[in-house]
Amino acid sequence: MNRINMIAITLIVPVYNVEKYLVRCLDSCLHQDLDEDEYEIIAVNDGSYDGSLKLLKEYANRYRNIVLIDKPNGGLSSARNAEGTSFGLWTVMIGLLRIV
Repeated sequence: MNRINMIAITLIVPVYNVEKYLVRCLDSCLHQDLDEDEYEIIAVNDGSYDGSLKLLKEYANRYRNIVLIDKPNGGLSSARNAEGTSFGLWTVMIGLLRIV
């Protein structure tokens, strides 16, 4: 089976200047009771100008189930529209202050 057929859950994480909270949120998303192949994390950098993009790149390089989308600022709704790029049967929108 290819990766696309195995993904059960997509976590979409909109990111805009949240460097202070990003590591905690991503670490929480990564510590699930699922195999790495069973879920994906789509992190959408929405034009951040703090260190958020640098952290996202580090995580995307380290974890194969993290997909990074970097785009100009378009607002929260625009960042959440990354759902069209997801492969999971279920999609969950994550707020940066949430621990999953």
